Amino acid sequence: MENVDYIVTYVNNVNAGTATLYITGMGNYTGVITKTFTINKAERNLTAYASPAVLYVYGLTGNVYIAADNAATEATKYRYMSSNTEAAIVDAGGGIAPRGEGLAIITVVADETANYLAGSTSVQVEVKYVTIGKAEMDRGEITVDTQMAYVGQYVTFRITEKDGYDLYSTSVTDAAGNKLTVAENADGSFSFFAPNSDCHIWATFKLEIPEHRCSIEHFTDVDY
Repeated sequence: MENVDYIVTYVNNVNAGTATLYITGMGNYTGVITKTFTINKAERNLTAYASPAVLYVYGLTGNVYIAADNAATEATKYRYMSSNTEAAIVDAGGGIAPRGEGLAIITVVADETANYLAGSTSVQVEVKYVTIGKAEMDRGEITVDTQMAYVGQYVTFRITEKDGYDLYSTSVTDAAGNKLTVAENADGSFSFFAPNSDCHIWATFKLEIPEHRCSIEHFTDVDY
């Protein structure tokens, strides 16, 4: 019976490697039995995510974040690789820089540690152009020089009023509803810089006020 006839002790049985088991006799029993055994490294449980997962051409960067790693308590080195560097590149810290339209799979590799095997996971990132939307209206029409733009591109649009209406106002909003700065050009067109999101052009109209001309009649005195 353990702790009556013998005691069991272990050495180096916490971390991966070779551990030793000692069985030492007690009471009516004497002697020591020594056995060794191997503790294997644990499988890696690694997950990650990209934020944001949708980026815009030449726009703001994103990042790969480690969501879970059962070896996080040990000194771990992560390496990052992009499957499509024409769409996005990734730096040593997991920073993602958008380049061109397309999809990129970012692979995260965790190096082997003292107690855990190497592991890997991957996340998908989409890089797209900014979509330029426009309102459809009965009282006028918006024409844009491009429906897709990279971030920072100068986009120009025109507004044509239908007969009987004048343009009252125009605005451009980003995906969050924030108004962008719109410049009115000398030729009557409007321009803005494409934001780091899809955007939409709006316009409102008012009834055209016709010009009224008052004629003044000149009378000549006539003697009878």
